[in-house]
Amino acid sequence: MKHFKLILVVIIAATFLLLSSCGDDTATNAPATNSDNYFPLTQSSEWEYDAYTLNMDGTVDADTKRDILMKISGVKKYGNIEYAGMVIQENDVETDKQYHYSDSWKLFVNKEVVEPTYEGLNLSFFLDKLSETIVIADLNEDKWVLLEDKVEDYDLGIEFMDVPVTLTGDITIICNKGVAGKVTLGDLTDVDAQEFTLVYSFQGTTIMNAPLDFSLTVHRWYAIDMGLVLETMDSESINPAGISIGVDIRGNRIVLKEATIQE
Repeated sequence: MKHFKLILVVIIAATFLLLSSCGDDTATNAPATNSDNYFPLTQSSEWEYDAYTLNMDGTVDADTKRDILMKISGVKKYGNIEYAGMVIQENDVETDKQYHYSDSWKLFVNKEVVEPTYEGLNLSFFLDKLSETIVIADLNEDKWVLLEDKVEDYDLGIEFMDVPVTLTGDITIICNKGVAGKVTLGDLTDVDAQEFTLVYSFQGTTIMNAPLDFSLTVHRWYAIDMGLVLETMDSESINPAGISIGVDIRGNRIVLKEATIQE
């Protein structure tokens, strides 16, 4: 389920079977009303998703289809606040547990929810200096910064010509409130949803002082009384300038099939 840690807040963090997912309807950044519950977290609520991995050109890899089940079970305290436990199963096997808290306007999660984890590639520096809990959705803010920091000689976990590849430079994680628009669910129903993005960026140098600049963007759409209905991450290539080394990161997409929200 590590694919989906960037995807959720539930991975999770990556479904498209050629669904044309999201239209950009008219942007609406007006404050939400108190009755709008975009982040339902009642105990025993469940969400079923179809999940796919993207090819590098953005098309769906149909052979990667997975069934994702997310359900609320249990609580955990961060400070004086009880966060709802989000159990995540992939193809009926439990793969993760996240923690979420909503105050109607904002969605708070434990920082591990947004850990950018990829097979063979160490990007944990984005997580190391975050607060224990963070806000990944805010209905009344257009943009907020989760992290502004620096890394030095950070080992990516890969080698080039037997030399470890490291990063030195500036890192940021920025959240944005996007636009409101239509999302097509797994049963082809269209729902109105609000987009939020999470952008991870690095700018600096890598092995042999080669310049390197990359960003990874996760898009999440939430609907009133439904919660997360769509999450995507675009495929990206990390290619330092001037040397023949590169890493391809395949994107993900999960789309809601069915939700059972308890009162």
